[in-house]
Amino acid sequence: MESGQSDFGKFQIDLYPKVNGAQDKTILEGQSFDPLEGITAVDDTDGECAILVEVYDEYGDPVLNYGDFSDLEVGAYTITYAATNSLSNTTVATITLTITEQPVETEFTETFDNRGLSKSYADGQFEDKYRNTWVYGHSRDEDDYPIDGTGLMLRRASDSYLEITFVNGVDEFSFQYRKAFTGANARQLEVYVNGDVVAKTDEFGASSGRDDDIYTFNYRINISGKVIVKIKNEGTSSDNRQTVIDNVTWTSYGSGNPQ
Repeated sequence: MESGQSDFGKFQIDLYPKVNGAQDKTILEGQSFDPLEGITAVDDTDGECAILVEVYDEYGDPVLNYGDFSDLEVGAYTITYAATNSLSNTTVATITLTITEQPVETEFTETFDNRGLSKSYADGQFEDKYRNTWVYGHSRDEDDYPIDGTGLMLRRASDSYLEITFVNGVDEFSFQYRKAFTGANARQLEVYVNGDVVAKTDEFGASSGRDDDIYTFNYRINISGKVIVKIKNEGTSSDNRQTVIDNVTWTSYGSGNPQ
């Protein structure tokens, strides 16, 4: 060359693959994980290179049956990515996969949303995702008297009720309620636990006309195992005493403070 200088070094060829996207990861116990998602290996010789994945437990022993990782126990795992090109040159990248415990739910709420409540009085039932059974008699949706979206409206003491069978016990129990429609009959709700009346609300809604006040009932049940809770208008009257119930909330047995 006229300049007398060599162009050697102007072009550098990487003879080893480069592993991209290998970063530490944390997932919940039971969660699926694809170890190759977002991982690539490339070099100047072959372009994209094949990757061998290996998994080791906290003691350095190989994990053979990890599948999609959803069956692995809580702990820290080492994942290695070995990328090899056609020159038999290998690059190894390592990450730590941490599997943590699923958070334990202790407080639950039923909002009646998406329960398909009728716009006219009817009997019905449904099962929530915790396998608790909810049965209602002569009840309907909230009409024009919502508390927070969909609610369950009781009509009268004689045949309107909400009964919940909790399969794994209950500690704290609460719900919101309000007057529906405009009749001047005083409302009062009573709550049964396993067939016995344990509490009543104060009377409300005795004045004629609409009343938008929202009340909250709280009671500590603190019973393990199967528990049946029933809410209805006080007494046996067939007079209309429409009341909307919503946001039924409970905590799991043993989650509260001991008495």
